[in-house]
Amino acid sequence: MAGTERTRDTIATLLARDTAYDQDPAGDPPITVVMYRAAIRSVLAIHPAEPGPMATSWSLREQDVFGAGSRATLRAVIDALADALNGPTVDVTPASETPT
Repeated sequence: MAGTERTRDTIATLLARDTAYDQDPAGDPPITVVMYRAAIRSVLAIHPAEPGPMATSWSLREQDVFGAGSRATLRAVIDALADALNGPTVDVTPASETPT
C-alpha cells in the first residue's frame, strides 16, 4: 500500500497548497474548479472491486463478504464526498445489502 500512501500524501499536499492559495491568491490556483469536478466525477464512476482470479478458491461466503466489503467501502467514499458537499447524509442502504 506504499503507492496508496504516496498518492494520499500527494493529494493532501495539493489540497494544502490550494487552501493556502485561498488565503493568498497569487498566480494560478493549484486546483481549478474543472479539476475538482473531474475528481468528483472519477470517484462517482468507480465500481466496487471484483475479487479477481484468486476468488476461484474462495467459498461462496468469502466471495459474498468480499463483495459486501467492496460495496461498503465505495458507499463510505461516496457518503464522505456527499457529506463534504452537502452535509451529513442519511443511510438508505436496503437491509438486504447490510453486511452481517
